Amino acid sequence: MKLEVNISKRVGSFHSRTIFTATEKRCGVFGPSGSGKTTILNLIAGLLKPDAGYIRLNGATLFDAHKKINLSPESRRIGVVFQQAHLFPHLSVRKNLFYGFNRTVPSERNIDPDRVITML
Repeated sequence: MKLEVNISKRVGSFHSRTIFTATEKRCGVFGPSGSGKTTILNLIAGLLKPDAGYIRLNGATLFDAHKKINLSPESRRIGVVFQQAHLFPHLSVRKNLFYGFNRTVPSERNIDPDRVITML
């Protein structure tokens, strides 16, 4: 996996400028409260639109302000698990976890749901 991020976003008086390349299967984002961790994840997932820059995943452009490319969240195939239960309060925890899995073509499923449940 190769995730290339070079983006900026202003939300009120907060300004986020993020530049990194991740090549590992897993990576973490950490910092103090209010430092922009959630904003960065929302920008990568397509839940927020950057003001400038680009986001590329394995060579595919997910967002490019200059080229006017902005793939929808569902087209990016990036999952976000929030700390608070905001997305589907009408579903059980198990059904929330399986929501994206069940929408993925079986041949493209790379995750064993039982391992994820055990890990969480």
